[in-house]
Amino acid sequence: MIGLDLFVHSMGSAAAETNFHLKAISVLPLTNWEFSGTHFTETLITGLSVSDKQQLRQFAKKHDWQPDFYEAFSQPYEALIVTDSSQKIIWTNKGFTEMTGYTAKHALGKTPQFLQGQNTSEESVNFIRHELLLNKPFTAIITNYKKNSDEYLCEVRVFPIYNQQNETTHFIAVEKQIAV
Repeated sequence: MIGLDLFVHSMGSAAAETNFHLKAISVLPLTNWEFSGTHFTETLITGLSVSDKQQLRQFAKKHDWQPDFYEAFSQPYEALIVTDSSQKIIWTNKGFTEMTGYTAKHALGKTPQFLQGQNTSEESVNFIRHELLLNKPFTAIITNYKKNSDEYLCEVRVFPIYNQQNETTHFIAVEKQIAV
C-alpha cells in the first residue's frame, strides 16, 4: 500500500485524480494483522523465492506435510534440497546448481554424499548420520565439493518433515557456503 501511495503522490494530485478518478478519500484503520502476518511469515521471513514456494507447496499437498515446515526458512540460505526419508534427493532449487555446479537432474536419486570428498571429515559425516536418525532439526558444518572439484565449507540445516500422522516422510536441507 505504501508503494501505491508513493506512486500516486509522485504523479501530482491533478494527474492522480485524472487517472484514478479520486473524488473522496477515506482512510480505514487496520484492525487485523492476520492476513498480513501470514503473508509476512511466508515471504519475508522465509526468504523463499516464488518458484521454491510453489514447489514446496506442491510437495506439502502431495505428501500431507504438517504446516510447520516453513520453520526451515527462518535464516538466509543459498541452496535448498528436499530428500525422501531415505535421504535420496527428490528436488533441488536453482541455488543448489549455482552453489555446487551440479544440475538438479544430476542430483536426483542420489544422496547428498555425492558432494563429499577427500577432505570431508568423518566426524561431520557421522554427526549428520546420527542426527538424521533422531528425526530432529540440526545444523552441521561440512566440507563439500563442487562439480569443478573446488571444496567449500557448507553450513547445512536439516529439518525432518512430518505428515499428519507424525511420520517423517522427507527432509529439507537448507545450505549456505560459509567463509573459511
